[in-house]
Amino acid sequence: MGVFTLVYRNLSNKPLRSILTILSVALGVILLLTILIISSGLQESIVEGPRGHDLVIGAPGSPTQLTLSTLFHYEVPSGNIDYQVFEELKGDERVKKAVPMALGDSYQGHRIVGTDYTYFGDDPEEVEDLLIAGRFIEEAGEAVIGAKLIRETDLEIGSTFKGVHGIEGAHNGHEHDFTYEVVGILDEGQGVDDRVIFTDIESVWAAHHVYATHYSFFEEGQAVIHKIDSDACTHDDHSHNDHSHDDHSHDDHSHNGHSHDDHSHNGHSHDDFHYQAGDLELTAILVESTDIQALSSLKNELNNSSDYSLQAAAVSPVLRQLMEVISEGTTVVNIFAIVTLAVALSSILLALLSSVAEGRSDMAVMRMLGASQIKVMLIVFLEGVVIILLGLLLGTLGGYLVADFVSSYLESTTGIVINVFRLWPQQDILLGSVFFIGLGACLLPVISIYGDEPMEFID
Repeated sequence: MGVFTLVYRNLSNKPLRSILTILSVALGVILLLTILIISSGLQESIVEGPRGHDLVIGAPGSPTQLTLSTLFHYEVPSGNIDYQVFEELKGDERVKKAVPMALGDSYQGHRIVGTDYTYFGDDPEEVEDLLIAGRFIEEAGEAVIGAKLIRETDLEIGSTFKGVHGIEGAHNGHEHDFTYEVVGILDEGQGVDDRVIFTDIESVWAAHHVYATHYSFFEEGQAVIHKIDSDACTHDDHSHNDHSHDDHSHDDHSHNGHSHDDHSHNGHSHDDFHYQAGDLELTAILVESTDIQALSSLKNELNNSSDYSLQAAAVSPVLRQLMEVISEGTTVVNIFAIVTLAVALSSILLALLSSVAEGRSDMAVMRMLGASQIKVMLIVFLEGVVIILLGLLLGTLGGYLVADFVSSYLESTTGIVINVFRLWPQQDILLGSVFFIGLGACLLPVISIYGDEPMEFID
């Protein structure tokens, strides 16, 4: 009878014990592999999230909250800052690039982000390459959506929709009058941006009944009137900053040299809109500085500003803090996983020792019939190897499935995307370590039968 046939017979003779031992190994591998995938994926997402930005400027509050809400579209923004801060930063020689961000609205739970093309790249042509359909924003009222919104909402090219005030859910606030039209779809693989709706700054202002100078997605702010396509942007029932629209007469004012009577918004007169330069606000500004000295000086200057109420948070320290939190949590769970795996390997040892104790008479008969001692020891050793290999196989498959489930939950709640199904750093070391430690556990029962004399176990 062949060696592998005998191994199969020994394992199948006690199926419950064999299955439980295999499952115990698989459970330990599942825990360790899931932790490895999720922790590594989170760290990768955190490192790749900033898109080269090293400073986030926003309202006073928690730097972590500001960073998460701006870079990862997670958490609630801490408030708004004066738009003039952005204008001043654009002219600062210490600033390589400044990206405006206007947040606060959503559609079916997906955030609406007002920004410009510099959020995605340094020139419009580079940004166009990120689209899989349509085009980028050219005027107010247009929107580009992340690829996953095609599956998770009713939006597609040409769809129109209205934003909801609030970012925590589709029913968190009132619906705005302002209408958006989808003109483009981002290619999948943009990370947290796959579930975001992008528009220009002026659209966000218009949705909140604040009209400003022209701010195109592909141009910097210019002192010209820009037409906004809106189905029903009437303001008779709304107020802004506690000022009734009836208290402001626009007939006697001009906007950047243009009389309000000379322009209309697709059928809406300027009297339907609220003009006040002081109303223009942003939620945050992403800044890429020229060098580390410029970053430090700019950060200190902004945090000590007497002209504006704001905070400047350096991205790197916040990200390091987040990774430390992840590492601490990973360490705790890893300890639990290692204990589980140790119990599993101990169960292999006990199962093999029990098998040896119960089968010594069979082994003695085999020896009497001519089987060598090496063959008998090999059979016992291979029993353990088969259990370990099956446990590793099931554990690896289970680890990927559990990690995929966890990553799907993280993606739906935080927007962080983890590409689970690939070979992860240190995965080979993890699985290899489990295998060789398991082999060590298999050697003890083998050693225990070395030197046994067959006649000792024959009744």
